[in-house]
Amino acid sequence: IKYHLSLEFHQYNTQPFMTLKDSSQPGDTAIIVEAPMTLAGGYLLDVEHNGRVFPVAVPEGGVNQGQTFQVALPLPQPSAPPPDEENLVVIPDNFVVPEVQSEALISKTTKLVIHNPDGTQSITEETVYSDGTVVKTSVTQSLAKSGLLQASVQSSNQQTAVQRQVVYADVPMGPWRYPLCKCCEVRGKGMLWMACCCTFIPMGQIMQRLKLKPNGTPGSYEHTCIIWTGLWILFIICFVLSIASTPMALLAFFAVLLYAIYALTKARYHMRLKYRIPSRCCKSKTCNPGCDDCCCAIWCMPCVLCQMMTHTHDEHEYNYTCFSPTGLGNNAPEIEAMT
Repeated sequence: IKYHLSLEFHQYNTQPFMTLKDSSQPGDTAIIVEAPMTLAGGYLLDVEHNGRVFPVAVPEGGVNQGQTFQVALPLPQPSAPPPDEENLVVIPDNFVVPEVQSEALISKTTKLVIHNPDGTQSITEETVYSDGTVVKTSVTQSLAKSGLLQASVQSSNQQTAVQRQVVYADVPMGPWRYPLCKCCEVRGKGMLWMACCCTFIPMGQIMQRLKLKPNGTPGSYEHTCIIWTGLWILFIICFVLSIASTPMALLAFFAVLLYAIYALTKARYHMRLKYRIPSRCCKSKTCNPGCDDCCCAIWCMPCVLCQMMTHTHDEHEYNYTCFSPTGLGNNAPEIEAMT
């Protein structure tokens, strides 16, 4: 393959520069150069071939003008392979390199479990990290047999809901706070008048305050007061009808009265056991422990009710409220449930 060369001179170099008029074919590995002038052996010529410039050395002995010589065609520089579009990762302009902490944060977690009277438990966890960050989580979990969980999660960076704090009354242990016959010396006469004129209503109030069922035993107490209020209305109706010599009304009157004596006996008995109140009568070992409570319920039911109410909450500090299901105001502390 023969190339015709034209001689050019660069302004910065006196060395001839040859531009080859390409007549090669794809796959050629050598070219033939025709000397444009007489050159000594070893002289280097810059030759341009297909847009590439590479040096060509004149063979030993030199060449004359118009003489041709053969040189090897330099291999093209390997180009970088095209990128794999499937594995190509595009980094956005606004990408920020995350800061890497040299040391792990040390945390301390405190867990507090509170069992609530309504059958739930409150679990509070507070985690304090070494950098001063505090994360607080509070969960209220139901302990029902169904296993359903009612949870409300609170975070320190969110608005915390106001939770009701349960405070239990400080009920004295041992003897009664006031004797049985001190019922007339209560600070407010409303309790005494309710115990005398609407006996079953304060009975329901003290049972619900003690978290007792309508029959005076521990259990579901949410409707104890309203049930005894209804029984009081039934008791008055039966009393009025019994005056007219109605046998069924008279029978219902005594049935409700006996049930009230039984329920009050059980309520007073459970209260004495919880607060370790000794019995005043029937101290014989052969006597039933509930005889003292039964005698008091039969002979002086209003005095028993006033004694029980003033023992759980001193009326000098917490006034009696007629229209409350427990006979107390909203600010009064609760009674811990009996077991």
